[in-house]
Amino acid sequence: LPVATAPSSPTVNEDDTNVALADDIDISDVDGDDQTLTFTITGGTVTLGTSSITFGGSGNGSASFTAQGTLANLNTALDAASFTPTNNLNGTNAGTIQFVSNDGTGDGNTASVTFDIIAVNDAPSIADLNGDALNPYTEGDGPQDIDQGTAATLTDVDSPADLDGGNLTVTISAGEDAAEDLLSFNTANVTLSGTTASSTVTVSATNIGTIDNAISEGNDLVVTFNSNATLALVEELIQNITYENTDTDNPTAGARTIRVTVDDNDGGTSTSSNNDVTITVVGANDLPVATAPSSPTVNEDDTNVALADDIQVADGDGEDQTLTFTITGGSVTLGTSSITFGGSGNGSASFTAQGTLANLNTALDAATFTPTNNLNG
Repeated sequence: LPVATAPSSPTVNEDDTNVALADDIDISDVDGDDQTLTFTITGGTVTLGTSSITFGGSGNGSASFTAQGTLANLNTALDAASFTPTNNLNGTNAGTIQFVSNDGTGDGNTASVTFDIIAVNDAPSIADLNGDALNPYTEGDGPQDIDQGTAATLTDVDSPADLDGGNLTVTISAGEDAAEDLLSFNTANVTLSGTTASSTVTVSATNIGTIDNAISEGNDLVVTFNSNATLALVEELIQNITYENTDTDNPTAGARTIRVTVDDNDGGTSTSSNNDVTITVVGANDLPVATAPSSPTVNEDDTNVALADDIQVADGDGEDQTLTFTITGGSVTLGTSSITFGGSGNGSASFTAQGTLANLNTALDAATFTPTNNLNG
């Protein structure tokens, strides 16, 4: 009868793939007969070389299969054998490779090796966040949740209880304007004891950690977790991350990439490239604001009484302007440099003045009033 020899115990880490088995795995038969090997695997799968081998059962690369061929071809196939553990499986004696050979007359011995599968930390996994987009985020929109699609989820197969000592980190990895981009949390669902470093973060009435940095423009948003930080509570925290552009006059337009990662304090960090959200900021027209001068002191028949220099026009967008003047009881004269006048013209009671915001304000600084002759009251 054939004699089967199991391989030496392999060194296998959790989530390894195709760990090569020692080439002392072997089948011998003094008669040199063709053989049929029957494999039974616990804790994973075995894959053999395939040349001139016929596979049965669940097939090569499974946990239960047969391999049929000549003695020489089977030994060549065994030399190429590898083991892949079941995903996320680890533990003492978690893996077993067992096989028996049949030469057509009967079964030989059962060869078996049992071995440990060494635990390796599994990183947290965020789902249903990558690829979300807020387009547009319009000037003045205030804080907006970055979780725009299906509610984000968080899993970690080997940190089921809590993420104590781990952290949530939210950064703007591309397109940031540090003077106006603000990351925070939706305070309808997340309570912050403050916005300075070390302020506590409370979700569903549970304190789950503290913020590392002050919440302000240009800062990353980082929360370090305590032992209350369950996966469910951290998931809720992720769902309530917000972006705000605080420049409500003239924000920097364009896309921001917001990246979210979670570290479990066991050596695993969620894959950053899978957790990106795009926020596209667009401006909105800000209407100009005109300010009249302080009330001047004017005597009958005065000419060119200087107006206070608090007369001005403002526009958050800095756009060119057209001013339209309507004067009762006299006329107004502006400075003229780089200004285009219309209507009845500069120095009249009804005219327009067109130019850049800066040039118009310079012209207003030089403004004077002349009352109608002999008018008083």
